[in-house]
Amino acid sequence: MEISDRVILPLVGSAFQPGKAAEAIEKIEDKELAQIAQGEYYFFSAQAERCVETIKDYLDHDDVMLRLSADMLYTFANLTLGDSQAAQHTREDVHQCLTRSMQEDTPVNVKAACLFAFYVISIFLHIPPEEGTPPLQQYIPYLPIGQRLFAVSLLAHEIYLRQDYAKAKGVVQGAFLMADGVYPISMIYLGCVQAMCQINLKEQEEAIQTVSQAWEWARFDKFMEPFIEYHGLLYGVLEVCIRKKESVMHLQAGIQMQNVRKSTKRICRIRI
Repeated sequence: MEISDRVILPLVGSAFQPGKAAEAIEKIEDKELAQIAQGEYYFFSAQAERCVETIKDYLDHDDVMLRLSADMLYTFANLTLGDSQAAQHTREDVHQCLTRSMQEDTPVNVKAACLFAFYVISIFLHIPPEEGTPPLQQYIPYLPIGQRLFAVSLLAHEIYLRQDYAKAKGVVQGAFLMADGVYPISMIYLGCVQAMCQINLKEQEEAIQTVSQAWEWARFDKFMEPFIEYHGLLYGVLEVCIRKKESVMHLQAGIQMQNVRKSTKRICRIRI
């Protein structure tokens, strides 16, 4: 496992104005990291097949940051495409990278990246971590700010699943205060989780405002994936904010969401 000064999920960690994702990718001088960022763009804009084609050559890369990034994208893109076997393979690779990083004298930022990748997959697939797995919050400070915001959205999601909606909402609000710029992808996920909490706290108008803001961060770059992921938990709020304005894209999101659900059920039966 080669250690480098690269970062995990570079587009997630990039600050840019909505609609400027392509420019953000062009500014990445490292060509391999830029290709990972392009794969991120395809994934978050619900282009799973193009994502898989873009990042597949990095699945066995010696550089751990490139490898983990590719593993995460490949896992979720293949769930969307219905290939749970391919998704399981890269999920296992993330687990192996994490195990190695914790057993070896690995820099703390690499351990943080491995844990980040592990928890992204575990939380979204509702798979509890093994006993003894370090808590994500212990390593969040070692992530760059954009990735840190995304990681906080994972923590809030986990708290939401425990039905502590007020606490999860507070975690999200704290993350927004921590941000030093606009990180569209992370902020869309944070917004979705905040809206989910507001819905369960009977704060319907606030939830509509939150989803509307998240949509403003998303729509210019067509970042539909967060809304596909959280569609079922946003109930009618997503329809109020989006469907009448973006009917074609909303239909696409609904179709892809069904594929994710079917494949997720299959992969969740397989445990490491």
